[in-house]
Amino acid sequence: MSVSAPTLLVQMNPTPQFKPVASKSRKTVRSSQCLEGRRSQSSKAATVRTRTKPSRKQTRPQSSPVSFPCFRNTTILPPEFFQIDALDLAPHLLGKFLRRDDVVLQITE
Repeated sequence: MSVSAPTLLVQMNPTPQFKPVASKSRKTVRSSQCLEGRRSQSSKAATVRTRTKPSRKQTRPQSSPVSFPCFRNTTILPPEFFQIDALDLAPHLLGKFLRRDDVVLQITE
């Protein structure tokens, strides 16, 4: 006779989706709705005007094209190069490129 551990089944409810907001320029709001937790004696309706932001065109800044150096003429640095102090080595490595497979990165500050 084997005893098996009880299985707990939990039903996951999907999270509610947010409803998209309509882009109306005017909304009617009751003052009793504006003051949650407080009771308003007047139930006047107020018209609220919302300002729409002007759409801006996404412009990219003018930049010069980046040209990667030719990696055919590069050499792997010998281990002796890295035996010097890190503070002396760092200025020599600034601006150099690291390459691994098809990823190329430039060393910056």
